[in-house]
Amino acid sequence: MAAPQPMTPPSPLGDPPGSGPPEDDPSAPPDELLPLPVKLDENILDLLEVLQDIGYYDTDTVVMEDLRGASDETVSSAAGRDNRILVTCDSDHMLPRFISARGVLYIWGKLKPNPESSSVTFVRLRKELRAMVVKELFRDYRNIIQQIHSRDLSMIAILTGHAGDFHWEIRESRTEEINRYFNKFLTKNRALPFN
Repeated sequence: MAAPQPMTPPSPLGDPPGSGPPEDDPSAPPDELLPLPVKLDENILDLLEVLQDIGYYDTDTVVMEDLRGASDETVSSAAGRDNRILVTCDSDHMLPRFISARGVLYIWGKLKPNPESSSVTFVRLRKELRAMVVKELFRDYRNIIQQIHSRDLSMIAILTGHAGDFHWEIRESRTEEINRYFNKFLTKNRALPFN
């Protein structure tokens, strides 16, 4: 497994994993951590079992609340009402208007199944590859995910590399990424993504 990589500075989250005092050590045993409340959006329901296996996440899904197919605002509001960080692959949640959840972690990126193959987007990865990379994200970056929750931030977790050597970068959305999203939304919906 790949070692955690530092986040791109500047970051509202401070130092990278493991660089703070011992109580911020991302390798702290699960029994020393309080469960972090997480809500999985409908595009990543297969990750429920992965987070349950890690053991220090209190995870529910939009399906558990009968919210499958609900609007993004409804899903985000439900996460906020339940004091949960929303984990999603839905780029609509990059916009501040949807942040009524207790933080949003948007999972993005690509991975090569092997060094010689073409990159595959996160949402299209085979289930076992998604489980492998997500297990590392939620295990090794647990303290950063906790900060996203406690500070009500909206951050992107970006996957890069190949199955034998991959890493995650957690950071805020860049202007060009938000602009790309706006252009895609306008082309698809012929409307602005806000009221």
